[in-house]
Amino acid sequence: MRLFRRLAIVLSLLCGVASLAIILPASRPQPGIATTAREISHRKVGKSGRLLAARVEGVVTYFDAKNGLMFVQDATGGVRVSADEDGQPCFPGERVTVSGFVSDAKLSPVILNAQIAHHGNGLLPAAPLVTASLFGTPEVENRLVSVEGVVQRANPLQNDSSLLVTISQGGSQSPCIARTTVA
Repeated sequence: MRLFRRLAIVLSLLCGVASLAIILPASRPQPGIATTAREISHRKVGKSGRLLAARVEGVVTYFDAKNGLMFVQDATGGVRVSADEDGQPCFPGERVTVSGFVSDAKLSPVILNAQIAHHGNGLLPAAPLVTASLFGTPEVENRLVSVEGVVQRANPLQNDSSLLVTISQGGSQSPCIARTTVA
C-alpha cells in the first residue's frame, strides 16, 4: 500500500510537470520571436540574413489595400506591415494579430509575409499632438499622431483614400500622409 501511494504521488508530480510544460510555452513569448512593436523597431537583419519571426497584437491605425500597406500599433509603438493585397481588408480601429518575418526597410523594419488574425473592433490609440519636425524619427515613426500647421500642398496617392500633404510649421515644411474620409 505504501509503495502504491508513493507511485501515485510520483505519477501525479510527473503529470503535473508535464501539464505545466504544455501550458507554459503558450503563455510565454517564444525565444527569437518579436512580440512588441518596440522589439521590432530595434531589430536589424544580421549578416547571416536570417529574418526575425514576429507576432504582434495591436490595433490597425492605417490600411491601404491597393499598395499592400498597413500600420499596427500596440502599447509600445507602431509597426509597418506589408499586407497581402488579396487578403481580407482591415479597418482603422480593428484589433488584429500579425504574424510574419521582420526585414530591414528604408525607414524602419517591416513585417513581411504577414498572416493577419482579425479580432473585431477596438479603439484607435490616442494620437498625440507633435511637431512636423518629428516626422521620420523613431519617436513617431509608424505611430498615429496629430499635427497642426498650414497645408501647402495636398496630392492624392494611388489608393484614392489618402493624400500626401506638405505642412508648413514654424518656417519648415514636412510631408505626411493623411487619410481622407467621405462624409
